[in-house]
Amino acid sequence: MREILLISILLAYRINSFSILSTQNEFSKSGRCSVIAYALLPGKKLLKSSSASVAGKVSTNIVVKKTSKIVRKAEIVEKDEVESTDEQLKNLETAANANRFEWEAQLKAKLDEWKEMKANGILDTMGDEVDEDVIIQMDSMSKRLMRKQRGISKEKEASDKAVAASLRLPGDEAEKKEGPSQEQMMREFKEKFVMVSSSKEGSALGVYSLLNEMKDKNMLDFDSEFLEEVVLACARLESSSIAIAAYKLYQKWLSEKKIIQFNENFDIIFVNTCFSSSSSLTEAGNTVMNIVKLEKQISNDVFLPGLTCAAIYEISDKREKKRAKKLNNEGAEAAAIQALEVLKLKIKEFEVCDINPVIRALGRRRLVSPIFELLDCMRAQGMPPDDESLEFLANALVVTVGEESKSKTMKDLPEPNMDMPEVVFAGRSNVGKSSLVNFLVNRKALASISPTPGHTTQFHFFAVNKERVDLPSFYLVDVPGLGYAEATDGTQDSWRSLLERYLTIRDSLGAVFHLIDSRHQITPTDEMMMEIVGRASASRKAAGRKPFLYTVILTKTDKASDKGLAKTERDVRIGTRDLALILKATIDEDNEELNIDNEEKEEEIELSVVEKGEQKRQMMSELDSLVPILKTSSLSRIGRDDVWKQLQSVIGY
Repeated sequence: MREILLISILLAYRINSFSILSTQNEFSKSGRCSVIAYALLPGKKLLKSSSASVAGKVSTNIVVKKTSKIVRKAEIVEKDEVESTDEQLKNLETAANANRFEWEAQLKAKLDEWKEMKANGILDTMGDEVDEDVIIQMDSMSKRLMRKQRGISKEKEASDKAVAASLRLPGDEAEKKEGPSQEQMMREFKEKFVMVSSSKEGSALGVYSLLNEMKDKNMLDFDSEFLEEVVLACARLESSSIAIAAYKLYQKWLSEKKIIQFNENFDIIFVNTCFSSSSSLTEAGNTVMNIVKLEKQISNDVFLPGLTCAAIYEISDKREKKRAKKLNNEGAEAAAIQALEVLKLKIKEFEVCDINPVIRALGRRRLVSPIFELLDCMRAQGMPPDDESLEFLANALVVTVGEESKSKTMKDLPEPNMDMPEVVFAGRSNVGKSSLVNFLVNRKALASISPTPGHTTQFHFFAVNKERVDLPSFYLVDVPGLGYAEATDGTQDSWRSLLERYLTIRDSLGAVFHLIDSRHQITPTDEMMMEIVGRASASRKAAGRKPFLYTVILTKTDKASDKGLAKTERDVRIGTRDLALILKATIDEDNEELNIDNEEKEEEIELSVVEKGEQKRQMMSELDSLVPILKTSSLSRIGRDDVWKQLQSVIGY
């Protein structure tokens, strides 16, 4: 019996899911052998795949075929004593368990050795065939060895963790377990809160149940800010009884010192939230307000925003008038207006976030004029409206909106509807017309926008509040941009001709917004637009048609410097003086006819105002008022309320 050293099999790289190992033994004088493993692809072509070595004395009967240039002849060595593959595996596992960590190191060393052989091209000299029985036996052994190796690695990892745990102090482990578990529970509570607070049905009860669940799991004092947010949610979710119960529960935990108050004004905020949410929570607002007034000895003034909202909600919705004819809306409106006047007198005592719910309440009752008055009062007191204020304004003005038609010619235009005035957005290409339309109506993708100039190629009519009996209805009209360089001359002429014809004869036209990029000087395209407006206004005057409102809107003001913005505004003011004279004539009832080429008349005006400086200043101020200049930014949400205020007289708010 010849003894050999069969070195442990290295499992190797699996190619195309065919991982079949074979061996080649080459005996030396010392009885050692090297084992080269291969992966067999379809067609039994051998590729370099792994190398292996086996440790342990074994007797074997193995068929070896020596191939290629190194081995030319097959030799079969037969022995009387035969060990099966399973017996070989048993011996190999015994050797591995005896010194498993060293065994893993040997495996890695042999793998590195094989990689070096592959890099040097030694494996390229091997042959193309191996005995199939040997391949099947060795592949089975290799898979079982791989599982064994993974098991050893897991045992080692578990052993390392056990050693580390034995060295850790008991207190350290307790602290480590307590922190993450509470954080995980809080994350779960917050996720659950989002679900129950946003649902429309049963949400108040769900939020209240969440409060009790936090108490049961001793999580009340983990995040005081979140706890108050949960309690406050009960003041918004249409149930006075649950809102009162949640507040009393909060007060009980405070008195028992189970929680710490995060916001010292939480009680006042809770009351105002109840009043401002809906009329169904007025009872909760009054109940909690009386409790707070008694405990803190405070007056009603701190609750003015909430009380104003409650007075506004007493006004019945205009859509409900037919179902509630007996409601005294006139008295309720008078009480609401009186509450608003008191609030405006003391508005400096509050923050913008306190006033925003009042704007929302006015919007829900479609009281638009008081919204603008309140916004003006806020600005006068150094409280500029924020994004939320303008969101509520847009929601009040626009309930339904959708694209109704597209037109490329005058024949394709929808029939004029005098009950739905049309507001046109015009200007050079890529100035931001479509973005401003979306910004005004608080929609993300009503008008299609693109960074590529020339995206809008026809008239788009967007119907706002159509068929709403409780709101004024009107059209927003997005027209093709002028001066698009890549459009053919014929296309540009067609757009200009259509726009001028539309501005001249359209009876339902109410306003024209001329958009100019605030970052640049007035372009020839802008001057051309002013000339079109001037000619159209004069023609409408001559034909006896109603004049339209003309306004310049400077877009993208957030991207312009203060100096550049001031210069652009000054240039626009000077550039529109001639147009202002034309517009003045169109609205002057004493002028039966208008001749825009009457230079003599202009000279008389100039001479008279030069002689009288004060009269000149007054005249310039009057002309400037005929061409308002508004500053907007769709990205930074600037100027939306100014645009709506400009439209107020046109669309009937």
